[in-house]
Amino acid sequence: MKKLDIRDSFWLMLAAAIFLDSQCLLPVFLSAAACHEAGHALMVRLCGGRLRRFRLSAAGGMMTYRLRRPSTVCDICIALAGPLAGFLLALAANAAGCYTMAGASLLLSLFNLLPIPPLDGGRVLDALLPSHPARLAVSYFASCLVICAGLYAGLRQNGWGLLLVGLFLTLGQQTGLHFHPIRGRIELLSEEK
Repeated sequence: MKKLDIRDSFWLMLAAAIFLDSQCLLPVFLSAAACHEAGHALMVRLCGGRLRRFRLSAAGGMMTYRLRRPSTVCDICIALAGPLAGFLLALAANAAGCYTMAGASLLLSLFNLLPIPPLDGGRVLDALLPSHPARLAVSYFASCLVICAGLYAGLRQNGWGLLLVGLFLTLGQQTGLHFHPIRGRIELLSEEK
C-alpha cells in the first residue's frame, strides 16, 4: 500500500493555481497547509495512532490512520489539531513580521473550522453528532453562508473563488462526494490486523 497517494485532480488543481497565482501566494498557502497537516499527524501520534496513508486531491489532504483505542475525544482532537497548528503558525509568523504567512495560515485555519464535511469542523460535527439530523442542517446552513459570501465577494470585488468553494462543498454534501465521517474511517481501520 502506498503511504503517499497523489491524485490526478491534485496536479490539475495545482496547475490551475500556479496559472492563476499572479501574486505568488501559492507557496505561502502550501506552507500553511503543510503545517496544518503536520498538526493532524502529530495528534494522531499523540493519540497512540499510526498514519496509514496521506492522499492529496483537488479537495485537499486526507489522512487515513489507525488508532489503538478509537474514541470521540481522539476524533475531535485530531480534527482540531490542524487548525490549532495553523493558529500557532499565524501567531509565530505575525510575531516575526511575516504578515502574508500569518494571514494565509489564519484564513486556512478559520475556513477549516466551518462545520461542513470534509473540513475539520465537519469532522468535529460528525464525531459529536454521528447520526443526528441537526448535523446535516448545520452543514447545509454553513455551506449556504459560504455561497452567499462568495456571491457578495464576486459581485463586489470580482472574487468568485469563494462561491466556487461553497458550491463544491454543497455539491459534495448533496452527492456524497465528500470524505466519509471520521468515525467510520477509524472503526474500519481499527478492525484491520
